[in-house]
Amino acid sequence: MRRANASKVKISDKRPEFPREFPYYLDSNRFLSNVPGSTILFPVVDMTRQYINALMYLLTEPAGFRPALLDDRNFYFPAGVRKWIKSGFLNKKIKLPLGVLGTMRTQIEAELLLQNLILMLQAMGLGGWIHASVAPIKLLPALGFQVITPKYHGLDFFRWGTFLTEPRAQPIGLPPYIKGMCPPYYKTMADAVQAVVDEKYGAGGPYGDDAYFRRIFRDDRGARYLKEVPHYKGRRDRLH
Repeated sequence: MRRANASKVKISDKRPEFPREFPYYLDSNRFLSNVPGSTILFPVVDMTRQYINALMYLLTEPAGFRPALLDDRNFYFPAGVRKWIKSGFLNKKIKLPLGVLGTMRTQIEAELLLQNLILMLQAMGLGGWIHASVAPIKLLPALGFQVITPKYHGLDFFRWGTFLTEPRAQPIGLPPYIKGMCPPYYKTMADAVQAVVDEKYGAGGPYGDDAYFRRIFRDDRGARYLKEVPHYKGRRDRLH
C-alpha cells in the first residue's frame, strides 16, 4: 500500500465532466460511464520512447535484414533514409512504413493493464467492464495534458485527404509528470533520440549498473553480458 500511495500523483480535485453525447461518449456508455460512485481507470502509454526504441531494434538487425523505412504519410517516400538505402545499410527489398511502428508493441501494455484490472475486479467481487469511456482527445486536455495541432503545409491535403489540422491534434505530455520524447520537450528529434541512448548507456542507466547485473547473473556472466551488449555508435548530432 505504501508503494502504491507513493506512485500516485493527484492532478485534479474533481471528476471531469463532459456532455453526455458523442464524440465525448460512445453509445450507451454515456448513461453508465464516469457517474458518481464509479471509478474510471484510464491507462495512458507514452508511445514516443518505445517508438524510438523500435527504430533502434530494426536498425541493429543483422546486415541484409534492416528494413527500408518509408513515410506512409508522405507518398511512401524513403523516410529520410535514402542515403542508407543507396549505401546498402538498409535493404531496399524490405519495405516498412513508419506507421507500422506506432502499434508495433507498446500499445499492448495498456491492453494488458486493462485485462489485469478486470481480473482484479473479479477477484474483489466488484462490477466493471472494459469500455470506451470519454474519448482520449477530449479527456486528456481536460486533465491538463498538452496538445499540439500541426501546422498546415501545402501538400497536406494529398497526404491526409483534408485541409483540416484539428483532427490530427495529439496529446504529447502532462508536464512535469509525462513528457513525450519530442519537441517542445526536446529541441529536436535528434536530441530526443540521444536522450534515449543516454538513458540506456549513460551514468545510472541499466547498462551502466555493474552491481545490478552481478546480482542477476551467476559467476562472471553479468560482466560478460555487459561487455557483449552492442552499443550504439555516434556523436551528439548524428547516430550511426
